[in-house]
Amino acid sequence: MGKLDKADDYLKLNYPITFYPETDGGYTVTVKDLPGCISQGDTLEEAFVNIQEAKQAWIETALEYQDEIPLPKFQLELMPHLLRHSMKKRSPSNKLEPE
Repeated sequence: MGKLDKADDYLKLNYPITFYPETDGGYTVTVKDLPGCISQGDTLEEAFVNIQEAKQAWIETALEYQDEIPLPKFQLELMPHLLRHSMKKRSPSNKLEPE
């Protein structure tokens, strides 16, 4: 993946979000990979929409101030596995072999 330099580049990434039900109703929702990116909503759907807006604002602000924007940890954890998988091909006998 090349250098990410636009908000849309980061918004296309799959940042995991976490929903927390509140005791008095509604939900708090966070993007743990983006420190301080938090929102809420009365329903799961509203909380989801609100966190998408918060994520966009977080990323746009970070770009404006030239702050580092972390990549989603989930994608970083998968990269070694994906790289190993992409370096293999199937032989005629249908066994995986290194290229």
